[in-house]
Amino acid sequence: MKEGAERLARLVERWFYSDLDIEFVLKKGRERLYCKFESDVYYYKGKRRRGKRRRFLAIHGSDKIYNEIKHLASTGKYYTKEELMNVIKELDESFEVEA
Repeated sequence: MKEGAERLARLVERWFYSDLDIEFVLKKGRERLYCKFESDVYYYKGKRRRGKRRRFLAIHGSDKIYNEIKHLASTGKYYTKEELMNVIKELDESFEVEA
C-alpha cells in the first residue's frame, strides 16, 4: 500500500470502534473527492448501541471519482473492520489516498 492508504489503514485500526468519523480525500490527477467512514454507533437513554460497523460516505467533490467508487460508497452498506481494510486496499489500487 502507498503511504496515504497505509495512514488511513492505521487510523481505521486505531479508531474503528470509536464514535469518531474517519475523514480522508481520494485524488486522481486534479480531481478530489472528500469522504469519510462513519460509525454506526448511537446512544439511547444514555447507553451506547452498535458501534461495530462503519459506512463509507462520499461527502463532496469529483463526480468522476464518485462514479468509480459508488459501488463501495453506498449509504445503506455497512462494513466490518476487515471489510473496510479490503475497501482501503481497493481504493489504493486506483487512487491516491490522503488521510
